Amino acid sequence: MRKHYSSFEQIDLDLQILRVKREIHYQKINSALDQLKDEAAPQNLLKSTLGSAGSLLTNSSGIQTLLVTSIFKYIIRKFRK
Repeated sequence: MRKHYSSFEQIDLDLQILRVKREIHYQKINSALDQLKDEAAPQNLLKSTLGSAGSLLTNSSGIQTLLVTSIFKYIIRKFRK
């Protein structure tokens, strides 16, 4: 699939289009990396983990709540030492 050009203007136009496409892809990659950095920040990871644990506690029975609470207390004590 080779293009045949009849003038240098056509070549220049294709090169400009390719440069713009490359810049668009570069910006998309940078945007995705910035979003990943934000999502992987420690405070966001902690917030999502605690949110998941909170929803687990609110939707659970008494025994399950007791077990999860005990596990969290154990983990917190380990980190304090």
